[in-house]
Amino acid sequence: MRKTLNDENPVIAANIRRLRLDAGLTQGDVAAALGISHQQFQKYESGRNRLPFQVVPRLCDLLGVPMEELLDGVRT
Repeated sequence: MRKTLNDENPVIAANIRRLRLDAGLTQGDVAAALGISHQQFQKYESGRNRLPFQVVPRLCDLLGVPMEELLDGVRT
């Protein structure tokens, strides 16, 4: 069976959390910078909601990492 991006939510979510903590940011800091609610960001970071692709470049800029680092461990 072929994996979908939704199958990778836990991997991406763990990467988001690790990179956010490495950057010394709170969930609220990131949510405010992205213009989304704290609750919505929590859902991305927990893997409950899929991170929209259009948010990825902004999140990478905020965290100071290349997209490849955010998606590390995602199988293509």
